[in-house]
Amino acid sequence: MNPPPLTCLDLFCGCGGFTLGMELAGFRTLAAIDFNPEAVVVHRHNFPRVGHVLEQDLTRFQPAHLDALLAGERVT
Repeated sequence: MNPPPLTCLDLFCGCGGFTLGMELAGFRTLAAIDFNPEAVVVHRHNFPRVGHVLEQDLTRFQPAHLDALLAGERVT
């Protein structure tokens, strides 16, 4: 039996270069966040399996909001 994949967050995600690298390394991306609306659209297109791709300013976005959105999923 294989263990579940390790997980990560992609902050300042842009079009998804970090997500791509982490997925190639076997990780699952829980969420990706960027304040640029065009980057968010491209990331969503490139990685439709990432459940939460958010257009947010991380200087104002509270960690508690992300925690609630992830509904108990944790970075492992």
